[in-house]
Amino acid sequence: MGNWYVNGDPDKRAEVVLTAGGLEARNENGDTSRLNVECAGEIRALDRQGRFRGDVSRDRIDWSNRSTWTREPSRR
Repeated sequence: MGNWYVNGDPDKRAEVVLTAGGLEARNENGDTSRLNVECAGEIRALDRQGRFRGDVSRDRIDWSNRSTWTREPSRR
C-alpha cells in the first residue's frame, strides 16, 4: 500500500490504498480500480475488465501493460 511511481517517474505518482471494499489502485491519471490478490505475488485490476495483471515483488509491481510501479522514483 502507499505511494508508487509509474516507470520511476517522480511526476507520475500512483497509489494503492485499503478501502472499505478492499484494495484499490489509483494510477497517475487518477483512474481507480479494485484489486484482487490472485496467487502469491500476483494481482489483477478488476475494474479494467480484468485485463491488467501485476506481478508484485517487494518494492515493484510489473503490470501486464508493460508499465512498472516502484516505491521510489528513479534518480535520473
